[in-house]
Amino acid sequence: MRVDQTFYYQGGNNLPAFCRIRIYDNPKEPDGIILVASEMEDNPGLSITNAAEQVATQACRFYSLNVTDVTWIEHYEGDPLLPEQDIMGEHYDLVQFNINAREFSSPRWQRISKKALIKMVGEDL
Repeated sequence: MRVDQTFYYQGGNNLPAFCRIRIYDNPKEPDGIILVASEMEDNPGLSITNAAEQVATQACRFYSLNVTDVTWIEHYEGDPLLPEQDIMGEHYDLVQFNINAREFSSPRWQRISKKALIKMVGEDL
């Protein structure tokens, strides 16, 4: 893993927001990067889902990543204290974007398993 830290971003509502960012080298692509953005429960701004394009674009600029080399994954923890009320539970989504002039747009989500993500990054999460 290259990076594991809190990332601050500006959502579409101009409120400050933050998420956890983990960056891995993609073992299957020489220049590939796998970026896992995790929603944090105390995030005061737009969620990583509602601000997907902004978070992805800003993270790539901040970490100097080529947008075409990035595989973007969204992660939500789930609520271990209230599992019966947590409909979604912990989950991961592969997010595919259109790319225009180094910016992301038109996100599309596809659920993936934690096991599949571990296989993608080549190490435990």
